[in-house]
Order: sequence, then C-alpha cells, then structure tokens
Amino acid sequence: MIKRFTQFVTLRPRATLLLVVGSMLLAGFLARNVRVDNNFAQLFATDGAASDFRETYRQQFGADDGVLVAVLESEQAMDARLVPVVERIGQALLADENVTRVYSVTETSVQWRDADDALVIAPAFGEGSPFEGTFEERLRTVDRSLLGGNRLVSSDGRVFLVAAELRPEIDTYETLVGPAEEFQALVQRELDAADLPVSVSWAGIPFTRLGAISTMQGDLLFLAPLCTAVLAVLLLVFLRRFLGMLVSLLCITVSTVLTAGVIGLAGDDLNQITFIYPILLMVVVVANAVHFLQRYRVEREGGLAQAEAVHETTLHVTRASFLTSLTTAIGFASLYAAEMHVLRGFGLYLAAGVMMSFVVVSSVLPACLSLLGDRMVRVVENDASAPGTAPMGAAGRALERFLRVITRRPVAIATSVLGSLLLVGLLAAASGIVYDYRISDNVYADHPISVGNRMLDEHMAGIVPVEVSLLGAPGQMDDPAILRRVDALGRYIESHYEVARPISLASVVRQLSTELGGEDEVADDETTVSQLLFMAEASPDRIVDQLVNADRSHTRLRSSTRDGGARYIVAMQTAVEAEAARLFEGTGVQIRMTGEAPVAYQGMNRLSQELVQSVAVALFFVVLAIGVVFRSGRVALASILPNALPVAVTLALYSLSGAVIDPLPGIAFCIGIGMSVDDTVHLLAGYRTLRARGLLAQEAVVQAVLELRSALVSSSVVLACGFFILMLSDFNMNQMMGLLGGTLIALALLCDLVFTPALLAVMPLPVPLDADAQFASHDPTDVSVATPADGEPADDALPPSDSFPLGATRA
Repeated sequence: MIKRFTQFVTLRPRATLLLVVGSMLLAGFLARNVRVDNNFAQLFATDGAASDFRETYRQQFGADDGVLVAVLESEQAMDARLVPVVERIGQALLADENVTRVYSVTETSVQWRDADDALVIAPAFGEGSPFEGTFEERLRTVDRSLLGGNRLVSSDGRVFLVAAELRPEIDTYETLVGPAEEFQALVQRELDAADLPVSVSWAGIPFTRLGAISTMQGDLLFLAPLCTAVLAVLLLVFLRRFLGMLVSLLCITVSTVLTAGVIGLAGDDLNQITFIYPILLMVVVVANAVHFLQRYRVEREGGLAQAEAVHETTLHVTRASFLTSLTTAIGFASLYAAEMHVLRGFGLYLAAGVMMSFVVVSSVLPACLSLLGDRMVRVVENDASAPGTAPMGAAGRALERFLRVITRRPVAIATSVLGSLLLVGLLAAASGIVYDYRISDNVYADHPISVGNRMLDEHMAGIVPVEVSLLGAPGQMDDPAILRRVDALGRYIESHYEVARPISLASVVRQLSTELGGEDEVADDETTVSQLLFMAEASPDRIVDQLVNADRSHTRLRSSTRDGGARYIVAMQTAVEAEAARLFEGTGVQIRMTGEAPVAYQGMNRLSQELVQSVAVALFFVVLAIGVVFRSGRVALASILPNALPVAVTLALYSLSGAVIDPLPGIAFCIGIGMSVDDTVHLLAGYRTLRARGLLAQEAVVQAVLELRSALVSSSVVLACGFFILMLSDFNMNQMMGLLGGTLIALALLCDLVFTPALLAVMPLPVPLDADAQFASHDPTDVSVATPADGEPADDALPPSDSFPLGATRA
C-alpha cells in the first residue's frame, strides 16, 4: 500500500495537490459554525446522576452560575453616597427581562425590630425602606442579619455588591455575552452619572467564563501567529530554502482546517482545552516535515537523482511517519477512556487531526518535491561521503564516539539496568503528586475579573456558591422536625468551613424566632413555624419562594465560600453529604450538594484519576503498535524505557518539589508520550533499514543515530518550541502545559540518544527477511516486493557483531 501510495503522489503530483485543496475546501465549509465557548460545569461534566440533578436543580431554583456581580468600592469608608447609586442600578435591573432577581442592600430583605418593637422584614437601605436610623445603624442591621451579612456590603461600609441573577436558560456564550454587556453598561452609566470616586470590578462565575473566552481568543490571535513565525524561522534554519518553509506552513494550514472540519461535523465548539489544537498540530506537522525534508537532503547528498530521492524518501519516511503519527494519535485517543466529555472530544479531534496531518504531509511534500526538487531543500554536494551519510562536524564525531561506547555490550547492559532502576524509583517518587484546579485560574491574576473575584473571596462571602438540595415528600419541608435537622446541617457547615452564614427555611424561622424574643433555635410546634413562615412570605423579595418549591417537597440550603480549589470543594461536599445522611437517617429526605462548582470540581478530581489511567493506556498501546509494526517483542520492550522515563522524571520533580499540577495541563503527559515516541520510531525504522542492508547490530545502531541526528534534533527542537511557546499564554493551564510538554520532549530526545541505542545493543532487532528488503532498491517505478535471495541465512543464524568489520555488509 505504501509503495502504491508513493507511486501515485510522486508520479501524479498535480492531481495529489488538487485532491488536498478540495478536501480543505470541504472541511472549511463544515467548520463554518465552529466557535469558542466555555461552560465550566458542562465542560467538566461526566455522564451521571450529578450532572442530571444539576440541570433539574437549575430549573427549580435558578442558575447559581448565572449571577452577574458588580463590586463597587469607594475610596472612603461609610460612604452613604453609594446607596442611591446601588438603588438606581437595582431598579433598572429589575426591569430587565433577562433578570429574575437582584441582590443588593436596597433590594434584599433583612429583619429587625422597629421603634414600636414590631418585627419588620424589608431592605434596610433605600428610599422605600421603613428603617429609621443612621447609615451606621443600617449597616449593623444588615451585618447581623442572616439574609444580609457580608453578602451585600462590607462591614466598613466601603464595598457594596450588586448582583443580577439571570434566567436559567442563559448559559451559553451567545446568550450570556449580551446580558453581561448590558449589565456592565448600566452599572457604568449610573456610576458616571453619580461622579463619585468609586471603582467597579466584575466578578462571579459568568464573568469568569467570559473572561476565559476573551483570554482564549486573545491567545489564539497571539500564540498562533507567534508559533507560526517561530516555526518558519526554524524551518529556514534547518532547510535553508524559503519554498521548503512555505510548503511546510501550507501543510499546517491544511491540517488545521481539516481538523476544524471534524469539529464542525461533530457539531462541537472550541473550549479552553481544544482551542490550542492548532498549535499542537503545527508542531506535529513541522516535526514530520523536517524528518521528510531532511531525509530527502540525505538521499540527494548520497548521490541519488531528484526523482529517485523523492521516491526513496517517500517510501522510507511514510512508513516511519505513519507509525509516529499513529503513536501520537494513540496518545490523544487514550483520553477517550476518560468519562469527561471534554477529554473525549479533545482526544478524538486531535487523534483525527494528527492522522490527517500525516496524510497531508505524506501527500503534499512528495508532490511538491517532485515539482520543485532542490528548491525546497538546500543540498550540499559531497562526493566523498558514503551514500546516505551526511558529513559530520565536531559534534557529530563526539556523538559517534559516545555511541560506540554506549553500545558496547557490557556498557549497554549496565545502562539498561540503571535506566530501569531509575524508572522504578522515579515512579515511586511520583506517587505522591498532587493535582488541583480552581475556576478562578481560568483568567490570569491581573485580569480585571480576577481582581473582582479576589475582592469577593477576601472581603465578601466568596465567589463559589454552596448549594445543598433537600428533596422529600410534599409538605415535608416545613415540618418542624425536618427544619431542625436542616438547621443542624447549616450550623455544621458554618462551623467546619469558611462559608457565609447558610440561608435556609430553618435559618429564616430560627432568626425570626430570635427577633421575637424566642430561643435561638427552630420551634418544635407546627403552629409557630407556620406563623413565622407566613411573616417571611410577606417580604418584598419573597424569601420563602427562593428557598422552597410550591408543594414544600424540595428546599435548599445556600451559602458561598472562597475558591479554595477542587480538593477543598469536593472534600466539603463529601463531608456535608455524609453529615446530612447521618442527620436525616430514616426521614426519606435525599440530600445532595450540587451546583456549578461541585459538579465541575468533582469532574476535575475524576480527571486527575483518569489522567493516570490514560497515561498507562497510551503507553501500552504505543508499545503495542511498535511491537506489531516491527513484528518484534524485543523492540516493543526496548521502546518502553526511553518513552516512560521522561514522564516519570517530570512527575517525580513535581512531586518532590511539593508543587501542585492542574489536571488540565496534566494532559501533556498523554500527549508527550505520543509525541516523544516519534524519535524512537524513526531510530527503529532507520536501524531496521540498515540491518536489512546487512550491517551488524551495533554498527546499525550507531549509523542510524548518526544519519538521523539532524532530523532528530530538528524535530525535537520544533516540538519543544511549540510547547514552550504556550508558556507565553495568559492561561495558567497553558503555561503549565507548555512547560510540561517542552520538558518531556527534551528529556525524550536525551533518553533516545542514551537508552535506545543501549537497549538495541542488548536486544538487537533480527535482520528483516520480508518486504523491508525492498528499501535497498532505488527504482521509483518498481512496485514489486523484494524477497531474500536463496540461501540467505536465517535471522538467528547471524554471527556475532564482532565477527564483521565495522561497516561491512552481509554476504
């Protein structure tokens, strides 16, 4: 198949290029509706009860991830001038059809006793407020109120919060961006009209989503051109020809569009993981292109004519590139074993993109080389060199001396054993690595949204909503016995975690009872509870309707906390649900901590576990693919150490340093295995070809490395640069992924130069006696399969390597 493919693309280059262009146009049409979107809970959701329940809960009580927050900060404390501004903003928001509820000191009810000692439930601030007292007295009333507290205003009266809860169906980028912009414009308009020394910050999950999308778009506009420019410079350095660089960039464009077509065909969008796919494809394409063009240069400098060099290059490199692309695709596709939708999509799209990029490179480069030849690669005339061998400088000679030492059998055995022991030790050290993730990290630290989020975390109730759902029988949720248990659960959460005072039907009843002179607890008789709830129902903002459904079968306990990360929130969820199960045992009430953050963070913790599994799956299938293609268990075993060791080194360094890895950049380990194995495959392919030509095992290892050294270094530099460029991103996730990926590639090259030669010297590949012998033929029109000559010795009949002089061929 490869020989027929080679014949077609080299003898029909124009038809090949037309097919590629047609495919790109079709993919562009399919990709026309692909956009950037980011929904944290959906992004990290898995199929299961938690995600399904979250949707049901949203429809009942609204979207906890749909609250737009404006944080107004005055230059002075106790600034009463802000109150009219807050009130005008709140009134204007209530008139907006996209807003279901407004939270502010002028719209949210609190409770107090008036001058006649009557209980009042109403806002303490604003022109319509019945409160009679000074600004300081109003502030103290809000601060001690269960319904107010630090959710609405800071204790020093300097920071005020205005929050608008949007309709639950507003959860996509297209539906969210309009209301968010209108909210910002309204707040800014009122502040400008007031002409006060007040700064405004935007906070909350919706604005964090929008900030993340803005950052993603900025990254694409900045990193993609930068990566292209860097790769273009590297290609010019490696190839010394403008046309070679231009054709390689063309392969990048075609591969990127084809992958976008796959995403469009699936009806999907780009998210904070998949949006970096163009950069990853760039480095994959350029790495394969460098191997291809460097091999063409070697064949030309070895004395072959242009047509023969193109044919031989396509024949040799296409098979090796197929395996490198396959192993890279396996690294991506291994993520499909995860339960998270985002990882499945990312894995499948990139796996498809890598394989399509292989087809593109294997088609476009041979076709263009057939048409343009040496105008794409700088070829140096070198009659004195042996065919297929590039001239060596001081570095090449030093490498040769090193290889001849490392491939001596005693040294090779010692190196292999030490490498294996090192791998085991590093894996043991890496076992303590810690993964964590914070929604706030989706925007960089100095982003205006991050500033607002920090203000919520440090001065107010916190950015992360805490929602506890309690589902029972109709009428059960205003039963005093149930409410007392709900109150106990709220007190447990408040005493064990850094949360705002939880709000629930129970806490409302308890505080109203206290204001009326009763005990600080929920009354145990139905009559008292009913009277207190009736009073609460009269509040202007209908607090009871916010907390329970019409038939009193479903209620909630709500609070908020700082963004302490996935481990903090999931630990809280586990403890709260365990305590709730104990408190409500025998009642039939089902309790679940739900909402945006728990679902997203639970998915992220699951991702941490699945990444370890995916890395193991990727390594297994990569090794299996190598063993199948080379038809050698020894070669498969030899490929484990140089490809597992870079991952183990990186993980161990993070673990020993105590650093925490975001699970999303941890994807780089799966990707790194797929990409780092490329050098191993090219070495194995070159080694096998030289063995087929009759070289002894040790000499074949040395010559394979020397012949491929330029391509190995060039492709590794390209891959590492592609990853390191991600460190310039504004995303912490991309910065870490860039560091991890680039480090993995650099370590993989080092391991391939040290451990792969040593392992091949210990476990030599048998001389191929099959179709690979065809590689000794240079006839571009010969598509027959070469067979070994009669009387050829069997693989295991080869004499030991020291019985042949170096460079000798088999008789």
